[in-house]
Amino acid sequence: MTLLDRKVELVIQREGESFQVRNLMMDFRVQKFSNALVDNRATIRVFNLRDSVRSFLNRRRLDLKEKPYTSVFLSAGYEGAVAMIFRGVVINGANARVGPDWVTEFESFTAKAQVDSAVCDPEAHTWIETPPKTIIDTLFEALGTNAARYSSEATEVLSGATPMTIACTGRLDQAIEKILSRHELVFTIEDDGPFVVVVNGASNPNEPSSSVPVVSAETGLVGTPKITHSGVEIRSLLNPNLKIFQRFKLTSLTTDGSLELADREFTITNLEHFGSNRGEEFFTEAVGQFYPRVPFEATPVEPTAAFTSDPVVVGGA
Repeated sequence: MTLLDRKVELVIQREGESFQVRNLMMDFRVQKFSNALVDNRATIRVFNLRDSVRSFLNRRRLDLKEKPYTSVFLSAGYEGAVAMIFRGVVINGANARVGPDWVTEFESFTAKAQVDSAVCDPEAHTWIETPPKTIIDTLFEALGTNAARYSSEATEVLSGATPMTIACTGRLDQAIEKILSRHELVFTIEDDGPFVVVVNGASNPNEPSSSVPVVSAETGLVGTPKITHSGVEIRSLLNPNLKIFQRFKLTSLTTDGSLELADREFTITNLEHFGSNRGEEFFTEAVGQFYPRVPFEATPVEPTAAFTSDPVVVGGA
């Protein structure tokens, strides 16, 4: 894969109008997290948008905070592996003249508009002896996102959970997180809606190990993985198919070349896609935790005891 293989496309929508942006200079950074209370976000810079499009992305108009929101859809990747890597609503933006160019830079957040304005309704969101999944589905619906998806493990946990009596207060996303945590579940709001998994679990726990995506030098792995206390950190050429909570394998050695990772699986907890078509590659960086959550075992080494022949006496009367 080379620079010539890169593709990036931006779609901007507002008030029934849609603008497709191609073949312009563009920088982007997309950040995604396994904690739904940390907003998935994108920072995008585009050069020389026409005036009618720039008007949708200026700070004065966005500060009005009036609906409908300006939505953006960002797709990127290399030839044969291009897909949407972010969808969200624009929160702030600015246009500036830099030399001969108009530069438009803006931030977009996944479901930010819905989350910030969505609070529990005491009359509608009070339940007596109700299955937790019914409560959670209703709260997700009130949140205004797409329907929530559940891993098979999360569905199993909720199907066996004891009915709850509860009255929700405060922000909807915080209420959902609190209820899910009682059952050792977590969720993130991805581009296509919420996804719920078991703590330290995966979105596809039943997928055969032979079908789990492999990250290797052949598929774009850059450098060598870094082992952490809970998993691994990797960088590859941009891979839009990597997602939060997804399982993956590595075919590589660690930074010291001493530990093979080919037989270990990981799930993604943090993910970044970033790049520029102004002469740089596109990259994906991911933080993965061991799956199942069993760290590498290391044989403890006892330090050699050392004593002085003439010990120093400290203290005393």
